[in-house]
Amino acid sequence: MPVQGVNGGFLVYPRVPAIKPAQVVDPCQPADDISTAATGVRFGMVEYVARVPVCMANQDIFQHPTDIVSANVTLGEIQGWYGYYGRMDIATGSPTFGGLPDLVAPSRTVNMGDAPLSFPCLSRAYHLVTANNGKPCVIMSNARSLESYENLCRLNGQNLEYMSWRWYCPAARTWHEERIPSFNGTPWLINDEMNPGLLPADRRIWFIVLGDDGGKGPTVA
Repeated sequence: MPVQGVNGGFLVYPRVPAIKPAQVVDPCQPADDISTAATGVRFGMVEYVARVPVCMANQDIFQHPTDIVSANVTLGEIQGWYGYYGRMDIATGSPTFGGLPDLVAPSRTVNMGDAPLSFPCLSRAYHLVTANNGKPCVIMSNARSLESYENLCRLNGQNLEYMSWRWYCPAARTWHEERIPSFNGTPWLINDEMNPGLLPADRRIWFIVLGDDGGKGPTVA
């Protein structure tokens, strides 16, 4: 049975409701407080030894007992990331502070319409990238689009490509390395804060170059 030492007579855990993504506000307008409040729950030693009903979501996020202040800071960071990654796939009409649809020229977009995903379509979109010597750094989509790619590989008798990928988890504050799907040797990352992808028209796949190519304007994505 795993045990954990406690300095003192109580074990304190934070409990939070569902996390909401941060929202974008117009410049110079007051920001509404939509922060997710964490409440502390205290377990005495007798109850702790017998049974600790701790929310598993909190367990995954925080890994260990923590105080309410640091819990709220972590929750604020997570809300910010959720809001940022959700905004990436939204057209706002702003060429400087918009989402990827605002930054990518129509000539560098492949519209499949209602047609199923195909290897020629993926290859064409891949080679529309001009920065970084024509090679995207990452491919990003929601999980449904990745499923379409996986099904395409199965139907054509091809094995799904994998490659090693190392990333930092801000919640756990640790680095992770794992084999993830890829296409043409480019890692395929999942961003489920993007559109829900319930319809084929909603399943967008982005081929992204990370960094600055030295040119004027948003020319790297």
